Amino acid sequence: MAKGKIAYRTQTSASPPVQTRPSNSLNTDAGVHPELPSTGTVVLDVEQGGIEVPSFAGKTVRGAIESAQDIGLQLEAVGSGLARQQSPPAGTHVAAGARITVQFGR
Repeated sequence: MAKGKIAYRTQTSASPPVQTRPSNSLNTDAGVHPELPSTGTVVLDVEQGGIEVPSFAGKTVRGAIESAQDIGLQLEAVGSGLARQQSPPAGTHVAAGARITVQFGR
């Protein structure tokens, strides 16, 4: 689950959004946020957090390690040659300091 700020806006099918307000918690006593109208649709915009994992494909072990370190990730290199596969895949969002496993081959 992505961590980040949650913003909500309410809208009805016949009107544009009526509110946009950041909120980090909901009133759990009542089960709903006290500022939300009783009708309409609630749309949650969740900000994607973390670091986006780049593609290491085709990089050397040294190049991949340096790239990972530059953006705050740890790289576990398996094999030698050029990067062939990685986990998690490019485009995934991970926490700073996360370990990325990259398999290298010739």
